[in-house]
Amino acid sequence: MIKIIIYIIFFSIANQFVLGEPLKFTNIEKTYLGKNQTLSSMINKGLNAVSNQEIMNLQNRCLGGKEISKNSHTIKLSKQEQIFIKNHTSITLGTDRTWEPWVIIDHDNKISGYDTDILSRINELTGANFQLKAGVWLDMVKLAETGKIDGLSTGAVHDERKKYLNFSDTYLSLKKLILVSKLRKDEIQSEKDLAGKTIIFHKGNLADEKIAKKYTNSKIIWHPSY
Repeated sequence: MIKIIIYIIFFSIANQFVLGEPLKFTNIEKTYLGKNQTLSSMINKGLNAVSNQEIMNLQNRCLGGKEISKNSHTIKLSKQEQIFIKNHTSITLGTDRTWEPWVIIDHDNKISGYDTDILSRINELTGANFQLKAGVWLDMVKLAETGKIDGLSTGAVHDERKKYLNFSDTYLSLKKLILVSKLRKDEIQSEKDLAGKTIIFHKGNLADEKIAKKYTNSKIIWHPSY
């Protein structure tokens, strides 16, 4: 039985898989926020104040260990935004605990990684206190949908979530790729070769759900994490 994983590329599996062609789907990563315009406005001000150079340095730090270079910025918050921060001493965003290097969990369950660095910078710029809550992505989505947390970090825009969440501005773009076992690389050369194969997708990931619908003749396995 041949198994293919449609996966966001991570370095930890590079020695086991070869990269295939990009799928015709690009994740435009944003932060999901509860239906509160003040919260949306505030985090967008923070994101827009983080320079392109800072974004590159944050990515390099996660992937290559380089230090972050910070530029001096000031943000003028509206009176409503200032009141919001005062009344919300902590703003919690859910994320998947397996999304390295965006989310890294150490042995003490301390969260670090790209998303933490972005939110820490926004906290510095706005005076807010954004925090990450890591767990199984599907569970985090349910918590956000029911208002038990304030939103979600690192996600693509889907109409299905516009009913209960706003979206921040874009801060990251990712492509999904086909990863094929090196033992099977000669058998699968393109997306069309996936027909009739066994494919593993991320359970609860709307992008994966939409992609999986194309493979009506394939065996689909849903896994709770990457």
